[in-house]
Amino acid sequence: MNTSYNGSGFIVAKEGNTYTVLTAAHVVSNETSKFEILAPDGKRYPVDSATIQRDEGVDLAVVRFTSTENYQVATLANYNPNNGDYVFLGGYPKLGQTDPKWNFGAGLMFDKELGILSTGSISLETDDSGLVSSSSTFAGGYEMVYTNISYGGMSGAPVLDTQGRVIGIHGSVEGEYVNDEAQQEFVEVQLGYSLGISTSTFLGIAPRLNVKNLLPVENTAPAQLSEQQQQSILEAILSIAVPQSQASASQWLTRGNQLWRLGQLDEAQKAFDKAIQLNDSALMYLAWYGKGLTLFEQKKGRSCRRIRTSY
Repeated sequence: MNTSYNGSGFIVAKEGNTYTVLTAAHVVSNETSKFEILAPDGKRYPVDSATIQRDEGVDLAVVRFTSTENYQVATLANYNPNNGDYVFLGGYPKLGQTDPKWNFGAGLMFDKELGILSTGSISLETDDSGLVSSSSTFAGGYEMVYTNISYGGMSGAPVLDTQGRVIGIHGSVEGEYVNDEAQQEFVEVQLGYSLGISTSTFLGIAPRLNVKNLLPVENTAPAQLSEQQQQSILEAILSIAVPQSQASASQWLTRGNQLWRLGQLDEAQKAFDKAIQLNDSALMYLAWYGKGLTLFEQKKGRSCRRIRTSY
């Protein structure tokens, strides 16, 4: 993190007292900034810019810091998740003026092919906040698509399977910057899925990033969940609070997107309808697009497939 924005990351290797942290490259793209690592115990470590290493074409980077403390190194898993698998995303969003706080939530994975079809026409040019807009093509190594709710500051966060192993690195969310007439400012509107880069992609470039002493990589899929475990995750997904206060059109759009991701399609449609009723000309097309996505999902019965109670 630096004084103006933050990202997330996780430790992938340790050599002596030197730790290697994996994050998204756009988090540390500003070469004039001074970065520091905020460790799980609250201690802060300066980052030597000379230790930042990137690989062209993939939105990943590693940074290093030195400490005598004993921090946990992540376990990586290299396998192909199935469409509909439960996954978890944990990172440190910076909301408002408060310090970043841990945010952890569940969601569902999409097949890579479905993800490419869903997002292939939008841009994956990622800014510092992890937002992607609509001007380019599917790039940067982003092939993972999942429904987990994410916020600015969570770029570089681990995508975890049900055994707590890292299967990907979060980096982007579909959306655009638009002019919200009610707030009289340009705001970030999320509308779509969260996007990540697979562990296998990182492993492919790890030698070029000079990453050594990784823990043994696991190559098996997680054990099948019991019905009780699935129900517990389902309840956690559906219990995510969505604010119900008075909101601008952009806030209704964000709310609709969150509900749509959670499979609460009736409530999502109401949120998009509210955005339409507010008649903000700059946001109208996004409101109708969101409503169209919701109606399409309802017609397909996606809510039944997206939120599963059994295998």
